[in-house]
Parts: sequence; structure tokens; C-alpha cells
Amino acid sequence: MKIEKLRKNSEFRAVYRRGKSFSNSILVLYVFKNYKNKDINRLGISV
Repeated sequence: MKIEKLRKNSEFRAVYRRGKSFSNSILVLYVFKNYKNKDINRLGISV
């Protein structure tokens, strides 16, 4: 399984808009299924 980065603002916005969010007091995690290529997971970190 390969891991790639989210880099473009439009990629982050798509995850925020269409993904699911999970949160606690210190972290908010957004998850969006990669339908284009199921063998690649992508990770982006926003501060």
C-alpha cells in the first residue's frame, strides 16, 4: 500500500466538503475514501 501527500488547496477542500469528520478536544480528523485508486492512501496535515 502506497502513501502520498495531499498538497493542493483544492484537495483539502474536497476532503473537508465531502469527507466525514471525527473530533475530540485536541484533534479533528477528516476522512474521505479514495475511489480513484484504492491502493493509495493520501495524508495531509493542516495547522
